[in-house]
Amino acid sequence: MRIQQGEARGRRLEGPRDQSTRPLLDQIRESLFGGLGDVFESKAVLDLFCGVGSFGLEALSRGARWATFVDASRSTLEILERNLETLGFGPRAEVLRGDALKVPDESTPSRRSFAVAFLDPPFKMFASREATDRVLARTKALLASPILEPGGLVLLRVPTQPGHTEALQELESIPMSESKTHGESTIFQFRSGRRAVC
Repeated sequence: MRIQQGEARGRRLEGPRDQSTRPLLDQIRESLFGGLGDVFESKAVLDLFCGVGSFGLEALSRGARWATFVDASRSTLEILERNLETLGFGPRAEVLRGDALKVPDESTPSRRSFAVAFLDPPFKMFASREATDRVLARTKALLASPILEPGGLVLLRVPTQPGHTEALQELESIPMSESKTHGESTIFQFRSGRRAVC
């Protein structure tokens, strides 16, 4: 796993020690960021269910001013903190341990607003209707939240394999700018304050 572009291009990242964390594959990250362009340049990004931080670290390398990382796993966040130190991105990052469906609190203004929020929940969450509803509620709340810049983006990665189609159907109720399938997952992109264009 390597940084694809920017100031840390080609630098190797320490990955997870087990299969419970699924970092974005290099080719998926390259495709995703190629589509985003410079929307986060000199701005802040929010990486929820961050794992070892592959999304936020790539954004920092490509010019993001700040990244906030949130995950519940202490051991995974320890790897993320080592990656931040290795790349020299520590002064431009905040690492929070907690429930990524609650932290940070999207209902109140914060000291910084985010141009992009990325959610990559464990795929097993989508096997439960209750957990799926919580993920979708968090997505909708972020789109209406003061912590997201006006016109900011929320990206949500969901599984596309059989047994998880209900989650995809639920997403149709959220104004959406686009989606793209990468193998076993689809990344949906929503824009705050904007109606569907596809």
